[in-house]
Amino acid sequence: MRDTQTMGTIAKGLNISKATLHIWLKNTKDTQTTDGVITLSDKLQILKESYSMNDEALSAYCREKGLFKHQLQEWEKDFLKAHKPEDSTAKKALEEERSKSKALAKELRRKEKALAETATLLVLQKVSSTVGGRGSMIPLAVRKDILILVTQAHTDGAPFIK
Repeated sequence: MRDTQTMGTIAKGLNISKATLHIWLKNTKDTQTTDGVITLSDKLQILKESYSMNDEALSAYCREKGLFKHQLQEWEKDFLKAHKPEDSTAKKALEEERSKSKALAKELRRKEKALAETATLLVLQKVSSTVGGRGSMIPLAVRKDILILVTQAHTDGAPFIK
């Protein structure tokens, strides 16, 4: 039962001094986080610090921090995986939404043109009824107004019918 042993008996059993045991214990406490859990920010900091190290320096760094090289490799993979795009289902959903958006925009343009054409027809019908109908002389000022209305309707999206 190790829980009941004192520092002195453990040091004597390992054939080291109590001071060395205290230093080891202190270093272990400094490198470990609460309950042995390393937070994401700590992992990122460790990866930043160890990124440019050669193999020997990395081994020494891992011993100092109480880590293994494979842990660093796993953390790096996890960070890279977190930044990769989602699987193909998300891409498919995005493509579906884009195609729906394009279809709706196309339908909106078609309806805007139809509305502009209808508005032009209503204006021309109103003008023709006030001028005097078919076959009558249309004054120059009224013809210019009609031409302006037709041009405006065309710029609003109404097609010229041939």
